[in-house]
Amino acid sequence: MKLRISTRIVSLFSIILLAACTQIIRDSRQADYTTTGADDAPQYERSEDYEEYMEEASGVSDGQSTNRDRRNIQDASVAQDESESKAAVDGHQSEGDTSIEPAEHLRSEESPAVRAPELLARVGDQNRKPLPLRSHDIAIVVAGHRVRVVQDLVFENIHANNLSGELMLELPDGATPCYLGMFQGNGMTADASDATQRALFALEPLPASAILNEQIDLPAAYNAPDNTALNWGELRPARMVAAVQGRQVYESVTRQRIDPALAEWAGANKFSTRIFPIPANSYKRVVVAYDRPLRFDEVVRYYPPIPDNRQAPTRITIHSLGDNWSESIFQIEGQTIAARTTDTGLSWSHTIQSRSATTNSENQQGNQNTRPLWYAKARSADLQILAGSDASLPGKLVHLRYRVPEDRTDNRQRNTGNAVFLLDVSQSTRTNTFQNSLRMLRTILENDDSISEFAVIVFDVRAQDLSTGWTANEAATRNALFQKIEAIKLEGATNVTAALDLLNNTVAYRNAQSFFLLSDGQITWEEDRTAHLQARYAQLLAKPWFCYSYGNQSVNRGLFYMLTRSGGRIIHVADGQSLAAPAGAHRSGGMRMESITVGDTVMDYTIAGDPGQVYAGQTLEMALRLKPDSDNFQMNLQLETGPLVIKGSVQDSPAVLNQLAGRAWAGLYVDRLLEWEDGAADEVALALSQHFALSNRLASFIILETDAEYKLYAIEANRVDLDALHSAAQSRARDSEANIARYETIPAEALELIAALRKSEASRVWQTTPAPGMNNGLGIQGNYNEKELESIASAARRLREQNENGAALRVLSTVVELRPRDDRALRMVGFLLMEWNMYTEAAHIFARSRQNRPFEGQNYLLESMALISAGRPADAAIRLEIALKHDGRMNEYIVPIARKLYADLLFAIQSHNADSIAADLAQKRAQALGLTENTAQGRLLLFWNMDDSDMDLHVREPDGFEVYYEKPESPAGGKLFWDNTAGLGPELYEIAAFPTDSMKVMANYYGAQSVEGRAPATTLLGAFRSNANGIQVRWYSQILEASGEQKKVTIISSWK
Repeated sequence: MKLRISTRIVSLFSIILLAACTQIIRDSRQADYTTTGADDAPQYERSEDYEEYMEEASGVSDGQSTNRDRRNIQDASVAQDESESKAAVDGHQSEGDTSIEPAEHLRSEESPAVRAPELLARVGDQNRKPLPLRSHDIAIVVAGHRVRVVQDLVFENIHANNLSGELMLELPDGATPCYLGMFQGNGMTADASDATQRALFALEPLPASAILNEQIDLPAAYNAPDNTALNWGELRPARMVAAVQGRQVYESVTRQRIDPALAEWAGANKFSTRIFPIPANSYKRVVVAYDRPLRFDEVVRYYPPIPDNRQAPTRITIHSLGDNWSESIFQIEGQTIAARTTDTGLSWSHTIQSRSATTNSENQQGNQNTRPLWYAKARSADLQILAGSDASLPGKLVHLRYRVPEDRTDNRQRNTGNAVFLLDVSQSTRTNTFQNSLRMLRTILENDDSISEFAVIVFDVRAQDLSTGWTANEAATRNALFQKIEAIKLEGATNVTAALDLLNNTVAYRNAQSFFLLSDGQITWEEDRTAHLQARYAQLLAKPWFCYSYGNQSVNRGLFYMLTRSGGRIIHVADGQSLAAPAGAHRSGGMRMESITVGDTVMDYTIAGDPGQVYAGQTLEMALRLKPDSDNFQMNLQLETGPLVIKGSVQDSPAVLNQLAGRAWAGLYVDRLLEWEDGAADEVALALSQHFALSNRLASFIILETDAEYKLYAIEANRVDLDALHSAAQSRARDSEANIARYETIPAEALELIAALRKSEASRVWQTTPAPGMNNGLGIQGNYNEKELESIASAARRLREQNENGAALRVLSTVVELRPRDDRALRMVGFLLMEWNMYTEAAHIFARSRQNRPFEGQNYLLESMALISAGRPADAAIRLEIALKHDGRMNEYIVPIARKLYADLLFAIQSHNADSIAADLAQKRAQALGLTENTAQGRLLLFWNMDDSDMDLHVREPDGFEVYYEKPESPAGGKLFWDNTAGLGPELYEIAAFPTDSMKVMANYYGAQSVEGRAPATTLLGAFRSNANGIQVRWYSQILEASGEQKKVTIISSWK
C-alpha cells in the first residue's frame, strides 16, 4: 500500500519519513566522523538553481552586524573607532605578523547600504526600466535571532499602455520569502492629490500579531486624509506551487493576457516576481514579506531595509518581542524614536521622506550615524532559542543558534603548507567581491610564513593557471603575480566546475595541503548541483578548504558547506574589519566532531551544513523537534577534545511565534533534504515548502485571479508519493542523468543502446566545423551596456570577428552571469555559441534552459543538436528519446523533428561502426521506432528564442520561387512542413534534390504577442546538406529587432 500526501498538508506520514531521514543523517554522520578516507565523504549536497538580476554594483540588502566590544547602549550613535576605519582602508597588516585570532570574534559593523525594491517594465522595444515607487511601508518584527520584514509597496505606471513587470527585491544572506500578495484594483488615479498619495500611511501600523500571521491581512478600502475614498480591490495572496508548474501555469495564463503573478526563488538571494498587467496611468500595490536570521553576539546593530536613495515617503515600524534584550533603542537620522509598550514587547514607528542620491551623498558622506539603526543588548548571546508548534506536526518545533565556547580549543596552529587559491574573476565580482578577495589573498600570503609555495587559478566561464606551476612565497614572486592579476578584466559567467577540473587534473595541485576559494560561489555556468560536484571530486574535497564571505554579501552556502565539511571552515569578514585576523583564521585548529547524541525529549534534529569540525567561537544553527509534553532538551556533541553539552528550555514560548519558529525549523530541514538532490526527498521538501511557504528551487509563489483558476490548473490537487524516500536516502549515489526530467520513461532497449554508445568510440553524426582555438582573453574588456543584452552580444561578436575567441566567450557569457534564469537570454547565448562552433558550451546553456523549463520540448531538441555537434551521441540520444515522447504544447512540431534528428544519429552509427554492438542496437532501435534514413539533400531548421511569437522561414529557390507559409511547396520540390505561430520554433524546410545554383534563406519576424515584451528576438538556423560523405551542418544566428512592419532578414545570402 502506497502512502500519499497532499502537498498542501504535511501529515504524520511525512514526519515519520522525516524521522527516517534524520536517522540516516545520524548514521551517515557517525560514519563520516569516525573515518578519514576520501571515499567516506558525504555524497549529497545542496543544489541551488538560480537566476540573478544584476544591474549596478551599489547597494546590498538590509544589514545586520555583530559587535563584541560590550559597549553601553547609549554609545549606539558613536562612530566606529578610527583604528577600525584605518584598518579597513589599509586592508592588511605588515608582513611577518602571524598572530592568529578567529575572525568569528572580530565582527564589526556591516554595510547598511540598501537597494530599494524595483518594479521593472519594458515599454515598447525599450529595455526594462524601473517604474516610480510612490509609497513604501515597512513593518518588522524582531524575535530573538529571527526577523520578519513586511514591505507594502505602491508603484505607478506613468505610461499610456498596460505593462508587464518584474518586481526585483534583494534579500540579505539567509533570508527566505514567506508571503506575496497583490491587490487587484488601482487604488487611486494617477492625478490624485498629494494627500491621497500619502493615504497608505493613514492606516495604523501593522501589529506584531498581524505581521507574524501566515496570511498577512491588509485593509483594501479606506479614506485618505482629504477624505477621498480609496479601494485597492481584493488582496490576492499567493499560493505555493512546484516551481516548474508555476512557470508553466504563469505562461498559460499570460497567453490569455489576464492577470497572474509568479514569484520565484532567483538564487543569490534575489526574489523575482513577474506581474502582468500593470494598468496604464495607474498604480499597482504589492506586498512582500521575508524572514531572515539576525546574527549577533552581546550587541546587535540592525539596519532596517531603508534605501538611502529613497524614491518615496517611507514608514518604518519595528516590534521587539519577548525579553531577549536588556536594552534597545531605535534611531533615525540621529533622532531617537520613542518606544511604546505593547502586549508583546516594545514598538517604534516613524515616517521619513524621500531622499535623492545627491542629498544622501552630501549629508552622509563619511558618517553612517544618520542611517536608521535599531540597537540592542542581548541577555544571552551564547544560546538563542525560538520555539513554536504547528497543528499538522506532532511535537514542538525548535530553531536555535549556539556559539561554541571560546575556551573549547587546544590552541593548535596548523601549517598551511603548499596552497592553491581559486580566484573568481567573473563579471559579478565587479562589486566589492574581487577587491575583497584580492586583499585577502595578499594578506594571507604576506602574513602566513607556513606557506612555502602557492599557486593561483583564476576562473570565470573558463579556468586558467595564472601561476603556471608552484610559486615561492616571496615578495618578488608575489609582486609579479599581483601585477598579472591586476591586469585582468572582470568578465564572464562563474564556472566552478572548470576551476575544479583544472585543479583536479594538475597532479601537483591536487596533492596540495590547503585550498582556498576566493569567490561568492554563485555558479552560473556548467554544473551547479553540489551533490554531483561532491561525487565528481570526492578525493579533492576531502582536503581542507577555506571559504570567505564579506559583509552582507550573499554566498552559495551549499557550495561552501560542501567544500569545508571535511576539515576547512567558512570565515566571515565584516565591513570595516582589519583583515589580519580573518586572514589567519585558517591556521586555527578545529575540533573534529565524532558523533552527536540527544536526550529522550528530542524526536529528531538537523544541523546546518553538517560540519565535520567546529571551532571556538563558531555559531552552530540547529533545528530539532521535541516531544509534545517536553519543554527541555539536551544535545551531546562528542568532539575529539571531549563532550560538548547543549541544554535549553522552550517553556512559555508565546503562540504568536508559532509561524516564525515553524518556518525557521522547516527551512533547515528543507535545506537538508534538498542537499540529497533525490526525487523522493524533493517531494518531502516540496510538501514542507508549500506548508510553510518556503520559496526555493522547488517551490514558487503564484497568484491567480480566482480560486477557480487554481482548480483549473490542478494546483491544489497535486499530490506526491513519499514511499521511495527511505531507499533513496540510503543510496544517494546515482546516475547523474537520472536528474533529467522524464529520464525514467526511456525504455530498457534504448538505455542499452546509450550504454553501448558510451563505450564505443565517438561517432561523427554530422560534419560540423571544429571548435575554435581559445586565447585567454583575460586582459580584454568588452565595450557594452550591461543593461542591454543586444549590446553585450554585439560586443562579443566584435571580439569574435577579431579572432579573440576567449575574450568573446567571456563577454557573451556575461549575459548568463546577469540573467542566469532568463530563458530567452539563455537561448540567445546558446544560438550564438552554435554559430561560433562552441558546441560544448552551447550544450551547457541549453541544459540550463531545459532544467528550468522541462515542459518545453524545444529545449531537448536544442541540447541534442549541440551534443551531436560536440561528438556526444550517447547524451544526445537521451534527450531525443525523451523528446519523442513529448505530449505537451507544440508536440506536433517537437516529435517530427526529434524523429529526424534521431534518424540522423542512428543511421550514422550503423554507417560508421557497422560491425559494432552499438551499430546493431542502433539498427534495432530505428526499426522499433519506425525511423527511416533521411533522403532529402537539403534541410533547414529554424528556432527562435521567444515564446508566443511569430517567426516565418522564407526560402528563395534559384528559379525565384519563394517558399513560405502561403506557398509551402515549390515546383522544384522544396517544402515547408508547417507554420509555427506559437513561438520558439521549429520550422522545417526540405528539398529532395539540392539545386545547382544557390538559394537565399530569410526569416520574417512578425513580433511577439507575449506580455514579456518583443525584443530582443534571436534565431538559430541549422542548414543541413547531404552528400556522399554524410550530412554537412552549418549553424547561423541572427539577432532581430521587432518593428511595426513585417521585415525579412537575410540569414544565408547564398546557400549552396
